[in-house]
Amino acid sequence: MKYAYRVLGALLLALAVLAAPKSASAQSADAVKAAFIFNFSKFISWPDSAFSSPTAPFEVAFVNANKLADVFEKSIAGKNANGRMFKVRKVADASGIDGCHIVIVGAGADAEAVVSKVKGTPVLTVGDLDAFVAAGGVIGFVMEGAKVRFDLNLGSAEAGQLSVNPKLKGLARKVVNG
Repeated sequence: MKYAYRVLGALLLALAVLAAPKSASAQSADAVKAAFIFNFSKFISWPDSAFSSPTAPFEVAFVNANKLADVFEKSIAGKNANGRMFKVRKVADASGIDGCHIVIVGAGADAEAVVSKVKGTPVLTVGDLDAFVAAGGVIGFVMEGAKVRFDLNLGSAEAGQLSVNPKLKGLARKVVNG
């Protein structure tokens, strides 16, 4: 129960940050996205077979998103999600995402190549580009006014054997099934 309160507190903190004024810098938006990515790892379950051991780290690739990767690394230093630490990679394209559990697709990256490569595998794809969810990504960041929000594609998550906690579904701006 204590753990659930900590997770809920972290989500509430992330939502409070979402209410930042429109003049918030891009760095602030990256900090919000980094917090979301961290919390996504707590509210999505991977099949046991996706990891080499119960304590194996989350392998996280940032495709064409080095700035966000830097912010994420700083924000998660010393933290774990469900007993797993994080190992971050910065890559230029889909060729560097093998073995990853979470793939962040930055603006300008070839989202179709990434989504195609991991389709049907237990990989959480998070896109920082328009229409990422419509292209088959699992989670897509969207700006709604000054707020960072996200859309969720349950069909893509389920095809990859990822289980999404109902609380995360409730926080999504839009949930689609395919």
